[in-house]
Amino acid sequence: MRKIQMSTFNDTEELDIPQIEEDNEQVLGLLDRFSIPPMNKTAAEIFAAATQPRFDHKILASRVEADPILTSKIKSIYSPSYFNGRAQIPSIHQALYRLGPTGFCCVALEAHLEIELLDADKRNNQWGKLIKNQHGFSKMLGHTARIISRLSGVQADLAYMGGLLHRVGSSIAILGHKEPQDPMEAQSLWDRLEPVQSILCAKIAKEWQMPEVLQHALGNRGQVLYNNDPHALSAILLLAEDLLKEVGFIFDGPSGFAKKPRSNAAKQKNSEIPEVLLTTHSTRQEALDALDLKLDQLSSFQRELHRVLKSSNLI
Repeated sequence: MRKIQMSTFNDTEELDIPQIEEDNEQVLGLLDRFSIPPMNKTAAEIFAAATQPRFDHKILASRVEADPILTSKIKSIYSPSYFNGRAQIPSIHQALYRLGPTGFCCVALEAHLEIELLDADKRNNQWGKLIKNQHGFSKMLGHTARIISRLSGVQADLAYMGGLLHRVGSSIAILGHKEPQDPMEAQSLWDRLEPVQSILCAKIAKEWQMPEVLQHALGNRGQVLYNNDPHALSAILLLAEDLLKEVGFIFDGPSGFAKKPRSNAAKQKNSEIPEVLLTTHSTRQEALDALDLKLDQLSSFQRELHRVLKSSNLI
């Protein structure tokens, strides 16, 4: 029986980032110009505290509140009813207790990404729209992964972070490029980024000192096996994207959101949707087997997913 690699927040293991073919000059050029921004210092402190068995909530809350920009983002993120429930969270200190250390890490990571990606590009151009749409889709994927993780040995907050980061590589890479002159130029860059998306994401996760199991899953995008063993977090992220397709959400780069074709005729009509976005039956089954799930269990999450996305103000 093959060992299933489960996922916890404190996993430590060296990351083996895949190498790119050296003769692919365009892709290598992208990687050479790829600059990873540092993790927000306060957000990094939050992650460091979450890995400790004990920490002073009041001191950490005061450290967070000393960064007004991050604090404002964090409060706006946990304001929807999904996080608050029936009682509003009145302060950062209370948020640490209500969300828990790793739950608060999710919010801090999301806040850091919004500052880095959404606030970094104020222009109403192709890049700004692409990054905003991609970040919204990543949040959807995070919530979907969190739901699926309940039937696995993967921590829900770790699954959510996997969703948040699963496309961050192309967003950060795009910020380093000049504004596109036309949609074709934007599509051309996107087509070059997609094959190395997993490598870019894994590099970022490593630079930001994310849990190693999360680094592995991001570098393993679209696959279930890692070192010839089923990798639970990789399987969850693959199934999460598949479930979003089932409810009608497919992210197709500069084209934005595309509806999933539901018949052969529709598939032919919507042939602009890349095949890479359509999970094969065998890969989906491999992911289900890795988590010991049945397809009907995955389908049963659709109603809950709609409720979660609505309460999170994502639809």
